[in-house]
Amino acid sequence: MAKYMEKMLPDGPKGELENVSLVDRANVVSGDPDEQAALFFSKDGVTAGVWECGAYKERIENRPVEEMCVVISGEVTLSTDDGASETYGPGDSFLFRRGFTGYWETKDRFRKYFFSTS
Repeated sequence: MAKYMEKMLPDGPKGELENVSLVDRANVVSGDPDEQAALFFSKDGVTAGVWECGAYKERIENRPVEEMCVVISGEVTLSTDDGASETYGPGDSFLFRRGFTGYWETKDRFRKYFFSTS
């Protein structure tokens, strides 16, 4: 690996994801997040990595971070309280914005690359 560049692989920099618990279980409406992740970088409120979850639905109120996502596998549907809804699948990129209020829902395993700022 070069000092100032790194290829982001779907299984993380060490070739495997680790069990994590990032989703607030109090906000889970149904299912089980069953999360795994690997970080490529984390410093001063900026984080880049791979995150995976199981099938679940979560209520999100006033999301505190900005996040850019690229879907590796599975699908996620984001829906807002005003009725807007968008589904993202493999190869799709999307911004998951600070202030979002609504639902995150996956119906099967889901994996994404992410880059977030808090």
